[in-house]
Amino acid sequence: MNKKTKIARIYCRVSTKEQNLDRQLNLKHWAEQRGFYVAHIYAEKQSGRTANRIQLKDLKLEAEAKNARRGLWADPNPIYPSQFRRKQ
Repeated sequence: MNKKTKIARIYCRVSTKEQNLDRQLNLKHWAEQRGFYVAHIYAEKQSGRTANRIQLKDLKLEAEAKNARRGLWADPNPIYPSQFRRKQ
């Protein structure tokens, strides 16, 4: 992946298990049409009353690690987690 690639991460959430994430998941198609590589989709069905949500925490932790160049981000040419998962 070159340095000019536009990368997106999508966070989708609905408040109850009865609600459907499908409309929000269509954001992947929208982003790809505009030239983004969608690195990961974080999706959950959980109340937004608190910020104590697993997928939201994962998104924040990944961003913090990348900004601080920790873990895999310390490598000068890191392999994005989504690409690594596809190879396995």
